[in-house]
Amino acid sequence: MAKTGKNLQQLKEQQLDELIQMNWYYNAVYTHLLKFESEFTNSSLIDFILNCESATRNIFMALLNQSSNKTLTIRYIIEQKGYYDTDSKLSDFELYLTKFIVAHCLLRYYKEDKKRTDYFNQVFSISERQMFEFKYFADYGEHKYVNGNGICQDWLLKLNTKKYITIEKRELAETINNLKQATTQLKPPQKQTEPIKWLKNSNLLAYLINELKNSGFVDENSIWAICEQIFVDKKGNIIKAETFTSMVKNYENNQTHDGTKGKPKIHTEITEIIKTLKAISKEIE
Repeated sequence: MAKTGKNLQQLKEQQLDELIQMNWYYNAVYTHLLKFESEFTNSSLIDFILNCESATRNIFMALLNQSSNKTLTIRYIIEQKGYYDTDSKLSDFELYLTKFIVAHCLLRYYKEDKKRTDYFNQVFSISERQMFEFKYFADYGEHKYVNGNGICQDWLLKLNTKKYITIEKRELAETINNLKQATTQLKPPQKQTEPIKWLKNSNLLAYLINELKNSGFVDENSIWAICEQIFVDKKGNIIKAETFTSMVKNYENNQTHDGTKGKPKIHTEITEIIKTLKAISKEIE
């Protein structure tokens, strides 16, 4: 009798519980990755951990058979996706992280074994070349296990703040160009459309638009009049153009010279978005 989705999920949860009770390494990995759970887009974190443990056994057996099977070079083992992704459902980031975790797990258990060490070194070399392709990367190097950070005092998952590109450069250039065109060509709407409901505080929206304007992403001409037509607040009320400008003046007048005070509350995420857009735009130019 085929297992239902609910029964299958319960079985996976049971398998995970047994794994993390018996295996100190994957217990530490699972605990560390819990705060990055939303990054596992093609599978749940439970699926990912169980897949990593399965991949570890696959690679372990492949390395054992390497001497008797001359086609099983370490490079070949690394490149064969089937060892790591038997169900073909890992995203590129999940595959990248799986390879690193498997390699590090084998190194930790068999550090005295040259074959496992060579395997880890080759995976780590590839990982270093790929690290800037993703939002997060496995940062390797004697990290002390403090406040839950670091796996086995060796690696932790870190946010890539230098090279990560959320949109392809070509698409980003088109997006920026469309934003500029939309603000310089104010046309009457062809049909009645529903306004966008901004669910956070309205001064955060004013801050976002003003930062985009100051950074050259949108044209200053008529920008607040356009926002008046596009957005409503979380209660469904129209936000007047003069209300936007009043909000901006209020936080600008209260800012300190170093910019550490005076900005709207909970502005950090919007500030990071603007920084990322600036960095990406600079690379494109």
